[in-house]
Amino acid sequence: MQNKYLFNASVLSAAAAMPPEFGEFSSKISSFAWIIPIIIGFLAVFAIIAIGVYVYTALAYMSLAKKLNVKDPWMAWIPIANLYLLSKMAGMDWWPILLLIGTAIPFINFICSIILTVFTFIWIWKILEKVGRPGWWVLLNLIPLAGGIAFLVLLGVAAWGKPKTTVA
Repeated sequence: MQNKYLFNASVLSAAAAMPPEFGEFSSKISSFAWIIPIIIGFLAVFAIIAIGVYVYTALAYMSLAKKLNVKDPWMAWIPIANLYLLSKMAGMDWWPILLLIGTAIPFINFICSIILTVFTFIWIWKILEKVGRPGWWVLLNLIPLAGGIAFLVLLGVAAWGKPKTTVA
């Protein structure tokens, strides 16, 4: 019986030896717990917006592919295949899509991403001109937030609006 009491006494003395800051630390953590639901809410709103933009652009690219009589407009829904569809709608080569492999390689990923972005801008520029819209609309994407929203609106105009000139 004495061992049992000695063991309990040693546990109590170990707990008493803990620094007082340890308890304050746990209270500081719990005082910031309110931010977790806010972060989750922002992430949920961001995910809903991202899915909406993806669906909108896929519908717009599919409509543009149908306007330009490009085979397999359904490829607008598949992430890498939509780049292939853009290259075919623009009437250009598809090989710059291979730069996606370079985005996984350290030190050259930034350069490959920039080059692929430039080719994507060129493809969209040519597509917009083919449907009778100004190609410079794609450059609106360079303006943070407002430019991207304006481009999405104008992409819808190009996809579902009446062409100003005859479609090539």
